[in-house]
Amino acid sequence: MKLAHPDLPVDAILRDRVVAGRLDNRTVEFLATKGGGEVGLLIFDHWPSNNVGIIHEIYVLQAFRGRGVGTKLLAFAERYALDHGCSSLQLTARSLDSDFMSNSNLHDWYGSHGFTGADSEAPTMKKALLTDPATDSLSHT
Repeated sequence: MKLAHPDLPVDAILRDRVVAGRLDNRTVEFLATKGGGEVGLLIFDHWPSNNVGIIHEIYVLQAFRGRGVGTKLLAFAERYALDHGCSSLQLTARSLDSDFMSNSNLHDWYGSHGFTGADSEAPTMKKALLTDPATDSLSHT
């Protein structure tokens, strides 16, 4: 899987997600492709003043769900956040396709990747990011 900054995706669903997700020119979008075709999207923002990276959206096209694309996009977001001086990530965990994944299952999925804090009343989840200087590897707190 490759990630790149798209001008605008070819796929209509992903293109609509990019247009809807752009906020005051602060967000950056990464398009996931496999074999030359689009498979998913990450919309990211970061606030240098408080070192927080914001995941606005991870979206995987229906035909590619359940194949690890979302996990790879999330791992990329973590590395990108660290590379841009972020010490934590934050997101609002709301399913964009409740036929595929409920909000509860989405909270569990993010929880399995180290995010904490969501419930039915407050869907915001957070994750602290640290690097081990000896290995320069990502670790969770």
